[in-house]
Amino acid sequence: CKDCGASSSWASQPLSGRTAAGNILLSASILFAKIFRVLRHLGVQCPNNRIYRRHQKDVLLPAINKAWSFQQAAMFGDIRASGSDLVLGEDGREDKPRHSAKYGSYSLMEKEGLQRSIARLEAEDTKVDLIVTDRHMKDQKEFLMLRFQMHLLHPNGEELFSFIGVSKKLDAIGKLKTCQEINLWTNSVVDHLYWSVSSTQDSNGHLTLAKWLSVLNHVMNEHEGHGNLFPRCLHESITGIETRKTWIKP
Repeated sequence: CKDCGASSSWASQPLSGRTAAGNILLSASILFAKIFRVLRHLGVQCPNNRIYRRHQKDVLLPAINKAWSFQQAAMFGDIRASGSDLVLGEDGREDKPRHSAKYGSYSLMEKEGLQRSIARLEAEDTKVDLIVTDRHMKDQKEFLMLRFQMHLLHPNGEELFSFIGVSKKLDAIGKLKTCQEINLWTNSVVDHLYWSVSSTQDSNGHLTLAKWLSVLNHVMNEHEGHGNLFPRCLHESITGIETRKTWIKP
C-alpha cells in the first residue's frame, strides 16, 4: 500500500511445510484415484515422477500406515470390549481372474503369514475360536492342530469339518463318459451344501453332516431313510414337472 507501506503476498495454494499443498494433493489423487492418465490427456501439468515418488514416500504412505494403525487399534479395542472370540477367514484377491493376475493380496493362506497373524492376535489379547478356509491349508494344518486344537472345536465339543472344492470335483467327475448326468446336479448339490451349513443352529456339526450326506439319496429320488439325525428331506412332495428330473441311477 502506497499510503501505509503494508504489503502482502498471494499464493495460488497453501503450503504444507515447504511444499505446495496442491502438489501433495495431486500426488495423492494419482495414488488413490489413478487420474494421472486423465490429466495427461487433458494437458494438465503434473509433478514429475521423482516428485511424485518423494511425496508418496514422505507423506502419503506414512499417512496410510497411520490411518490403518489407528483403525486397527480401534477394532482390537472393540473386540476386547465385546469379549467375543474371533472367526478368521483366509482368502485372496487379484486384479484379474485365474492365473493372469499381475497384482494380488492374500491373508492366512500360507504357513508363515498364518503364524504371524496368530501371534499378533495373541499379542492383542484376543482369542481365535474358528478358522474358515477354502483350500491351501495343507502346510498349515499341522501347525493349527498342534497349537490350536481346542480352538478348532466349537464350545459344544463337536468336531468341525470342511468341504474343499465341491464344485470343481463334481465338474471333473461329470467329464467322465459314464457320469455326465452329474453335470445336471452340480449347482443343486453346491446349493445344498450351503443350505446344510446355514440352516443348522448352534453349529451342530453332526447334524450339518447328516443334512449334507442326504443329498446322496436325494439325487437318486430317495427322500426318506437318510439317518437318525436327518431322516427325510424337508422339501414338499415331488409332483408334476419335477418328476421328470434326470435322477441318478445307483
